[in-house]
Amino acid sequence: MDFLSGWLKSVVLVILIATFVDLLLPNQSMQRYVKTVISMFLLLTLLQPLLSLLRSDAALDERLAAA
Repeated sequence: MDFLSGWLKSVVLVILIATFVDLLLPNQSMQRYVKTVISMFLLLTLLQPLLSLLRSDAALDERLAAA
């Protein structure tokens, strides 16, 4: 349950930062690129549990192969 609360905190933090940065942008030309980058950060944050699961599976396979 601790992992889930940490993950949710990081998702909320990325969303708050994205909103703050969106409010600070003065012109429309940069806004498109910044929104793309922020969306990528949000996507990586949402996929963090899946990526950590894949990394742990790879480490487990390496340990089994070494044994």
